Amino acid sequence: MAKELPVHLDRIGRQVDVGDILAIADFNGLMLAKVIKLNKKMIKIQRFPNPYRNGGTRNKYAHDAVKLDADDVAIYTLQGGE
Repeated sequence: MAKELPVHLDRIGRQVDVGDILAIADFNGLMLAKVIKLNKKMIKIQRFPNPYRNGGTRNKYAHDAVKLDADDVAIYTLQGGE
């Protein structure tokens, strides 16, 4: 039997899955992060698009983040966002 993946919802109620890009609170600002793994209570994230800046991966609660659409992420990346 395979384990069932937990269901995590973001701040506005959308389901968060592995590979999604989120805007998430980080110290005194916001950062973009990619979901690497779904844990039982938290999600493991990695900074996006520069994964090794300010550490590697960390765990955050999904309800502290907002899932971004692909269009938003593409525009941010093309504008040279870090």
